[in-house]
Amino acid sequence: MSYYTNSQKLNISYTEAGEKSAQTVLFFDGFGASYEMLPNPMFDELAEQGYHCVAFDYRGYGKSSPSKYNSMAWCALDAKELLEHLQVEKAIFYGGSMGLSVILAYFKAYGDLYVDSIIIFDQPPSVTSREDWPYGRIRGKQNLAKLADSLQKMFHDPDAFFAQDTAETSASAFPELALPPAMKIDFAQLLQADPKDIPAEFQSVTTMAEKGIANCLDQLACIATWYDSGYQDYRDVVPTIQVPALVFAPNPGSLYMFQAMEYYRDHLNGPVTFVELKPGTHFALVEHFDTVKKQVLEFLSKR
Repeated sequence: MSYYTNSQKLNISYTEAGEKSAQTVLFFDGFGASYEMLPNPMFDELAEQGYHCVAFDYRGYGKSSPSKYNSMAWCALDAKELLEHLQVEKAIFYGGSMGLSVILAYFKAYGDLYVDSIIIFDQPPSVTSREDWPYGRIRGKQNLAKLADSLQKMFHDPDAFFAQDTAETSASAFPELALPPAMKIDFAQLLQADPKDIPAEFQSVTTMAEKGIANCLDQLACIATWYDSGYQDYRDVVPTIQVPALVFAPNPGSLYMFQAMEYYRDHLNGPVTFVELKPGTHFALVEHFDTVKKQVLEFLSKR
């Protein structure tokens, strides 16, 4: 793990692998995840394939310094300044879940500066449903009122809130979805399981739940990034993106609807490779890892 000091004098932690002279792939983590706690399995795969892979912890996450300034835009600033610190002229941005919100915030602030292309996965441009957008979080159930309610609950007791939220958002919470039993993960039951019986891809998540969210990242960073990722509406940013894009879309999805990812297919203004992962949930990158790996390598071979 290395550090650089950003323009606000914060120490931002990052890790890199592979040859520094090779094409750079910059990974954007999801909510609550430091790289060490929840590494992207494609990081090592791509490093072994000869790419220069870089992952960083958002401010207040992992080993990065906490800050009174927290939002998707500030996380995007840290990504930009990391690329400048590493003297990377062009990088492939790879991010899903909240990491995709940070990528959209980056394009909103800096356009395609330092960006070669993007690989994105399962996060709507608006995480919250609105009058003209029914595809928010929890399959459309999260509206602005629910988002505000979650903020109050997080301040009161973040661990209790996330226990409740996990029950609401596990694939098992949507019995109407045509998913095979192996994909209908019930995280409440998973937390009660013998650690040796927990699938490897979920061990970091259960460890984070056992430790308590407040012990895994700075509380302000936790609450602020949660709220801001839910509050922002980046639909007007999507058509401004003209770089090539690889879009992975779980179908039917779990936390989010398949239609939310179709928005990127229909509104990005650069070449789009749209890959449907069916059946798939919010964890489809793991559920369909071989397909994801094949598609990513084919996409990168053209860069």
